[in-house]
Amino acid sequence: MRTNTEKTALNSDDLNPNFIFSTTFTDLLVEAVNKEIDLIALANHELQNRGLDKTGTWVGFNKAKGSITKTTLAMTFKVLATKFMPHQDDLLNLDDAIDSVDEIDEIMFRKSEYIGGMAAVILSMIENGVE
Repeated sequence: MRTNTEKTALNSDDLNPNFIFSTTFTDLLVEAVNKEIDLIALANHELQNRGLDKTGTWVGFNKAKGSITKTTLAMTFKVLATKFMPHQDDLLNLDDAIDSVDEIDEIMFRKSEYIGGMAAVILSMIENGVE
């Protein structure tokens, strides 16, 4: 995988990730930074509208609609768990489809109070916008 610097050097401006938001209105950038809009969901939606799967492969419009899913709470939870508590594999054993704080909380506290406590901290971080 190429580094961002390598990608930038090889790409035209249209393909350079450093310029992806250069023509975006400030109001939209502010909403994105404050997590008021989900950029990943918007990118997924655009791929679906083009009939592409998440690898950029043409699969047709009908199949593309089912091939890309939104980012769930469980997915976000696992990203933060890996980042801040990489030694706790119990925090990663979670179905990506789960999108409920209560369900994640219940699953983690069933493992142990310690794991449940760590999960509560991660859920609080998500709620407060910590990345």
